[in-house]
Amino acid sequence: MITLAQYDAAMTGYKALFQKAYRAAEPDPTWAKLASPVKSNARQEIHNWLLRGSGMGLWIGNKQRQQALASEFAVKNLPFEGTITFDRHDLEDDQTGGYDLLVQGLAEDARNFPTKLMMLLLANATATTMTLRGQSVPIAAWDGKALFASARTIGKDKNQTNIYSGTGTTYDKVIADFQKARVGMMKLKNGSGEALSRMPSIAVIPPTEALVNSFDTILANRAPLGTADIRQYLAGYIVNPEASGNDWMVFDVSRPVKAVMVQTREDAHMVTPAYMSEAEFERHEIVASAEARGAVVPADWTCAALVDNS
Repeated sequence: MITLAQYDAAMTGYKALFQKAYRAAEPDPTWAKLASPVKSNARQEIHNWLLRGSGMGLWIGNKQRQQALASEFAVKNLPFEGTITFDRHDLEDDQTGGYDLLVQGLAEDARNFPTKLMMLLLANATATTMTLRGQSVPIAAWDGKALFASARTIGKDKNQTNIYSGTGTTYDKVIADFQKARVGMMKLKNGSGEALSRMPSIAVIPPTEALVNSFDTILANRAPLGTADIRQYLAGYIVNPEASGNDWMVFDVSRPVKAVMVQTREDAHMVTPAYMSEAEFERHEIVASAEARGAVVPADWTCAALVDNS
């Protein structure tokens, strides 16, 4: 029978291994460019600072202030977990070599989970909810609409959209659609009738061979900066394995407030049960898990556009 000292030593070691692997894991940096990280200190956060800025302009009379358009945009932190089990007999018999790999895999999954949530959000970005483990999770933007939607209003500027009709997946059509989305994003207004001049540079596409080939060709023939060629503005693309179909999207990643927000209440950490817990007594197994709290939601929808090829 494993002693309390042996158990504590084993669990302490696995927790340390988890933290080391968690810190060493490196999520795709391109995905990180799409999101603004926000630290949370409560069960939920009200992001009434979104779209408060009106931009710079000539000072005439009273200063122009943008109303708190997102004053009711509350984002609740959700609990997330990933579970592994240890056989108590393996610990007693010192047959634990494979468990190191199991813990390291759990840590890597936990480290990459915010990226996974971003993939799922973008795969469902024309809806206001998505399903996680059978549960409906809200993913509406501050205006109550999906990340990509039409008939949007900012201040006095109405009937704005960040969805553009696509023409296809071939090279020439993708270039034309990128131009259309880019011009549309540049024309979006800030609520005071002034253009926001959003400049998309990163595309997110589904794992569709035709689109991958087209974007590869664009990047292989990317025009130098300063030339009159739309291809100069595309810095790269990433494939979203959670997406399907032929719709794709572009993002302006130059702004501090981006199209997606990753809100973190608790970073992932490993949790183990007390020695000789009820579960272990009943099934001679030790259930450990990675736990975290946070949320991934739309932030500034004006920094993203969808090319709809449906």
